Amino acid sequence: MIEVNTKQLACFERVGHRINGDRWRGCSRGAGYEKTHVLIDDAMPLAYVEALSKEKQATTLGVLLRAVA
Repeated sequence: MIEVNTKQLACFERVGHRINGDRWRGCSRGAGYEKTHVLIDDAMPLAYVEALSKEKQATTLGVLLRAVA
């Protein structure tokens, strides 16, 4: 059995306010998101990960086919 998980991760253009201390200078508005696809095989300790820009059905199916190959 293969478990498929997706997670949305925010992209950043510059260092945020937690590092530079200035809440207004470290803003990365409009930088977008990446969708991380994680496939884990339950039968053996094997994982496959891809970070893509879309989370559509065709994209996820393509990740599954590449993982199986």
